[in-house]
Amino acid sequence: MALKSEGVCFYCNEIVSKQGITKHISSHLKKMEKEINYDTKSTDTYYQISITADEMFLVVIIESKVSFTTLDVFLRDIWVECCGHMSSFRTKSGISIMDADYDSQSMKTPLSDIYEKGLIMDYEYDFGSTTYLKVKFVNEYILPKQKKKIKLISRNEPLPIVCTMCKKEYAREICLVDIDYDYKDGYFCKKCSKEHAKECEDFDDYAKTKIVNSPRAGICGYDGGSIDKKRDGYYKPKTIS
Repeated sequence: MALKSEGVCFYCNEIVSKQGITKHISSHLKKMEKEINYDTKSTDTYYQISITADEMFLVVIIESKVSFTTLDVFLRDIWVECCGHMSSFRTKSGISIMDADYDSQSMKTPLSDIYEKGLIMDYEYDFGSTTYLKVKFVNEYILPKQKKKIKLISRNEPLPIVCTMCKKEYAREICLVDIDYDYKDGYFCKKCSKEHAKECEDFDDYAKTKIVNSPRAGICGYDGGSIDKKRDGYYKPKTIS
């Protein structure tokens, strides 16, 4: 079964595919910008940013004047933080943003110092068991002042990963010993998880972990984020108990 990546637009509650979500969000932001009454509303410049990792995605708006620290903390809180590892943002042109390397710019660097429309940055978390993300600056908008410096606009729903043993039910748990990150092995439904425990002596000891809606699932003991926890678990179709 091919994975279908889609997310809910927090502006209109429409379910949109990964391929269409950036354009969909952009249409909302353009409309919001056009409808601003500058005489009565406090405004600010915001960047629309898309963050992707294979089938998974996030779309946010963020104040242009905040630092990369704000974006880094957000990505840690929603997708990657496990043990306080180092992280960095890098461009193909050689710009590096991290706090521990004297050849790089500090995470305190404002986004506006780097921004250009369409710019793509590589984000890395944990330089040992690394999680890689693509961060794209889609566009900038003048918008009504938001309550938060960074606001989540859409996120992929939990992926419909099928149990790699029975190939019928949807997976709930991962085996860290047998996992294949192409979803071909090591993902088990509730029933098959018990069967796998009989074959893998390490499963109940330390190798069993829950599926979470993050590209860091199954890595370094990561067990979920602290933002948008409603969408941070395994796939739960209405037909599956």
